[in-house]
Amino acid sequence: MNKKTRLYILILVVLVVIYMVSKIDTNKEKKFNFFTADSNSVARFEITSITDTLHLAKVAGEWKIVAPVTWALQDGKVDKLLDTVLPAETSSIPVSENAASLEKYDLTDSMATHFKTLDSSGNVLDDVLVGKSDNYNVTPVRKMGSNSVYLLESNISYTIKPVLDSWRRREIVDIDPDQIVKFMVVSDDATYTLTLSDSLWEYADEKESFSVKDDNATLKSLKSTFNRFAATGFVDGEFDQYADALAIPVLELGLEMWDGSNYYFRYAPYEEKKYVVQLNSDTETLYLQSESSMKKFQKTSADFK
Repeated sequence: MNKKTRLYILILVVLVVIYMVSKIDTNKEKKFNFFTADSNSVARFEITSITDTLHLAKVAGEWKIVAPVTWALQDGKVDKLLDTVLPAETSSIPVSENAASLEKYDLTDSMATHFKTLDSSGNVLDDVLVGKSDNYNVTPVRKMGSNSVYLLESNISYTIKPVLDSWRRREIVDIDPDQIVKFMVVSDDATYTLTLSDSLWEYADEKESFSVKDDNATLKSLKSTFNRFAATGFVDGEFDQYADALAIPVLELGLEMWDGSNYYFRYAPYEEKKYVVQLNSDTETLYLQSESSMKKFQKTSADFK
């Protein structure tokens, strides 16, 4: 065997070794990002289950709920999708590729949560089914149209629940309580006005009127209510069901602001210890508040003395 032949054989052996090593390496378990979209590319989320639908979209640079209602989002909700869901990793080796096992992982079409991401042109980036897990550290997932089941190394099932009320912003109005210049309350138990006059407030009802200092505890409590005047829930598209009750409300509350704007609220019974609240003349969405929230405004003259 001449020197040239030995060289060819040596090269061949090296190539075979390289090939075998590469084959072994491809069979090793690796980690990869399951979702294609990243925080820069996604412009829309569509999350649906057999009972709920939630669509979020970036509108003029701001994330909003766009279906089933158009509404502002709670702070931080989209950040969780961008920062914890989209970067989720999984093993390159699926835990199952058998269609019969999809029910075990809650990954049938009817059991799973359907999670889609789209870019600003409407192109689908991810089309994924997300199951449930008793293990807080993992989540079963599969691509739409595939039976390969992967386990994400984090539990995202709660983060992507498409329950509308858990996503929508709950503030009924967002105002500075120090800008309120007048309260008007009408109810069977209490009817009065509080009006800012110079540095004092003037209390007035059917029987008496007097001055109230700005540091009065009851007045401060009324004003602090509007540091976060929020709903516990919402009633959409059912105004007719409550129209008669709201026409003769349990309590009416009016606010006048320093800039001349006004807010008007009507309270009517909803269920035990809960009330529906109408803001101004809005008939699309009613808000829910507790009985204790409503009773904060039912004060008597003695409370301000």
